Parts: sequence; structure tokens; C-alpha cells
Amino acid sequence: RASPGDLDKIVRQTLQNDFIRVGETRRDMMGYSVVRYLKQPRFKTATGVARASREKDRMSGDNFAFFISADGCQISAVSDGTGSGKKAEYYSRTAIQMLENFVDDGLEISQVIRFLNLFLELKGENERLATMDICTIDLSTGAAFFYKIGAPASFIKRKQEVVPVEGKPETMAAGDFVIMFSDGVLEAFSPD
Repeated sequence: RASPGDLDKIVRQTLQNDFIRVGETRRDMMGYSVVRYLKQPRFKTATGVARASREKDRMSGDNFAFFISADGCQISAVSDGTGSGKKAEYYSRTAIQMLENFVDDGLEISQVIRFLNLFLELKGENERLATMDICTIDLSTGAAFFYKIGAPASFIKRKQEVVPVEGKPETMAAGDFVIMFSDGVLEAFSPD
């Protein structure tokens, strides 16, 4: 049985190129292990998160994910469940899991957004089960795309300025930061 490090070495020697392993090893429906590799990207990302729940609630209704897709995109997502507590956490966790599973299964992000929108609108009456904020960054080109389903504004902190994301594609440069957050952060710092 080969270790992940052994597989990495075999791939590099066989293909004589810089390939990196992405994602976690998983089993397909036949029980085989699936390991994905992609060509060494031009860009690298670092991710971080801060999380807190309301004072009276022990569980936050927010969930998040950071992962690299099979086509070499860094995907970052924040979901905020409606309300607070276990129910809110369940809705946001389900939305994040759906995102991860659909992308892992190879669906294009536009299709994933449509499915997520259908799920999140199930509650009806202009109220969503959760919000969803997704950023995809192509690690070869630096092209960033933002998808929002009821989520508050996101920002890009560049060297000299902070730019609000306005739904159009952005090009990331070395040292840029993408800042995403749930509406609970806005509420916590609002003067009301």
C-alpha cells in the first residue's frame, strides 16, 4: 500500500512536471481510492476564519468552507443560517456540504449556484433558509468571481485600498486579501 507521499513522488517522476495533490483522498462508489492532482498553480492562498455565537446561544448559525476544486480554483464560502442556534447551524452546514459535494462531483459553479438557490429559497415568503457567499479564485490566472445569495458585501484589501466587490470579476494580485463575513458581523458592529 502506497502512502500519499509515495504517490506524490511517483506522479512527479512519471509526468516529469510539478503536480500537487489537491483535496483529500476519498472513496468512489465502487470503493476505490480517488486522489486528485493538478499542475502546480501560479498563485497560492492562505485562509483563516474567526467565529463566535450570540451570547445566549452556544452554537453559531454560521458555517464556512475553504477548498481547491479539481479545476484548480480556490473556493471560499460563508453561509449564515436564518435565526440562530441548532436550526440555523443545520441550514448553513447543509448549504456548505451541498456546495462541497456538487463541486467535488464536477458540476460547474453556475449550476451549483442554481441548486443552492433552489435549496435556500425553500422556506419561501422572501425568507431564505441561509445566506451563501462564495468566492472562486483561479489559481493559474488570479481571476476571482463572487456569488452571493442573500449575503452581505465582500471586500478586497489591496496594498493601497479596500475595494467593495460589486459582482464583476476581479483580478487578484500578490498580497491581496478577500474579506467575507456574515450579516451577524455587521449587526454586532452597527450603532443601533
